[in-house]
Amino acid sequence: MASLSFWLKNLSPWHHHGTRHASPPQELQADVVICGAGISGASLAYHLRNLRPELKVVVVEARGVSGGATGRNGGLMWPGLNAPWPETIQKFGKDGAAKLMTYEMHAFQDIAAFVKGREDACAFSFFPEGGLTLFESEEEARVMLADTALQAEAGFPHVSIPVPAHELPQRLHSSTTAFVGGLRHPVVGRVTAARIVHELLREALDRPAGAADLAVLQHSAVTSIQALPEGGQAGVAAGGQQGGAVGEVWTAGAGMGAGGAAAMGVAAARAGAERCTLPPKLRVSVMPTSDSSDTPAGGLTIMCGAFVHATNGYNKLLPSLRDSGWLVPVRNQVAVTQPLPRDHPLPHASFSTRDGYVYFSRRADDRVVIGGFRDVVPHREVGTYDDTLVGLDPHVSACLRTYLPTAFPDLFTISAASGKSGSSSHAADKAAKRVAGLSLHELQAVPTKGSDHHHHGHSHGHGHGRGHGAAPVELQYELEWSGILGFTKDRWPLVGVLPAELSASGGAQNAEYACMGFTGHGMTRCFNCAKNLALMLAGEPTEQVFPATVFSPARVLVDSKVSLHPSKL
Repeated sequence: MASLSFWLKNLSPWHHHGTRHASPPQELQADVVICGAGISGASLAYHLRNLRPELKVVVVEARGVSGGATGRNGGLMWPGLNAPWPETIQKFGKDGAAKLMTYEMHAFQDIAAFVKGREDACAFSFFPEGGLTLFESEEEARVMLADTALQAEAGFPHVSIPVPAHELPQRLHSSTTAFVGGLRHPVVGRVTAARIVHELLREALDRPAGAADLAVLQHSAVTSIQALPEGGQAGVAAGGQQGGAVGEVWTAGAGMGAGGAAAMGVAAARAGAERCTLPPKLRVSVMPTSDSSDTPAGGLTIMCGAFVHATNGYNKLLPSLRDSGWLVPVRNQVAVTQPLPRDHPLPHASFSTRDGYVYFSRRADDRVVIGGFRDVVPHREVGTYDDTLVGLDPHVSACLRTYLPTAFPDLFTISAASGKSGSSSHAADKAAKRVAGLSLHELQAVPTKGSDHHHHGHSHGHGHGRGHGAAPVELQYELEWSGILGFTKDRWPLVGVLPAELSASGGAQNAEYACMGFTGHGMTRCFNCAKNLALMLAGEPTEQVFPATVFSPARVLVDSKVSLHPSKL
């Protein structure tokens, strides 16, 4: 069983705005099937409803809505290139690197524009004191400052601003000597991504009159995708049901307020199948994953014109990407504390340390969320799909719980009962005792090589009344969980049509698409990448700023045999 994140624990599960059909059909017809109900899949459904409301869309999710990486992240929306500037310039030139950063800021502004006016529903705000990257070594400072200088030369001097060591005590409200300098990032978003997903789907279901149906099938796994012969309808059971309309999955519910059944429910079942807009190219097989599945016990077949892989690191349907190393799962662990005193001096900000391998932030409710430390295990969690509670790495858990008291001894002490909430293992508690009191560098089990710049795979007042002289607070940890990121070989996401050689069906042309592999940086990019993929599916040009060629899955064919080595992550 997957570990339970703080975000999902405190969010009611997604429920259909309607009543399940008494006898759901075993076959459906749809224009587009979206596999994955995280931030990518939900954004795509939302944009398709705005662009082409006549399209019938089915979202299939193996867990509950936002049950994957989106509901398990560190809660940050931190704009940045997410790739070293020198390497990016070497590959794309100075103009190309600048265009990629321009797109990054555009994507950040796009998702920020969506949540504006929906801040309460999406639990979104900007950190009052922005973000801070803190350098733990002179070498890290040298590399990051050089990166920042190139970013400034490209026209983005205000995204990251150098902070010399002597200014850190004032900015950190701490006398710590653990850091040799840093960078200040004025604008960083504090998000609860799962709530954004709920809002996207709610609005997608709240469709205009005359729009086609949208169905969300939870606890339903896509098991296979097959290309249909020319003509598309071959394979529908002869003399049997010709494939139900999407709206036949369930009928609209009552008691939803004025217009609720029409606006929020999936349309009532209709006699016979309705014609879809896109010609069918694929047969998608779906099986239930739990007793609460929206899929019949015997399974479900969906005939569709387009299928979108919006599963980020869960790439089991695409073995060619996984086996070539182009898209690999990477596990990240996260923990949350109980609320700090409101006047605790820790800034209301987000932080990145250890060359990007650790991040933490003070939330709006004064909890601290901390994640990372995958660099302390030899394989760096590359290739790991396990996000269960029992699968949590005890050494990573110990580092998460001891880092803040080690880095900020004047602000925090280690709680002897930090593991008693049941959120982490006995092994983790023992490991925490072993590493307590070690220096920052002694916390590492494996030397850090390379950098995950800003892989951050939630206002009170600033609350500095306690001052630097107040007694440090004993941290009490409330919950710990993990999530699976999707890392690509070149750090850029896969967005666009999948060549037939890479597809799950292996045959149909221009039938399968990808919106995945965001390399720990999906919160700024997923919403806009989904928008541009929706434009592709609608047959319209993508935004001029969108780097379609850089993100195209076709680039994999150029170098599909090169494996991704953990040291490159």
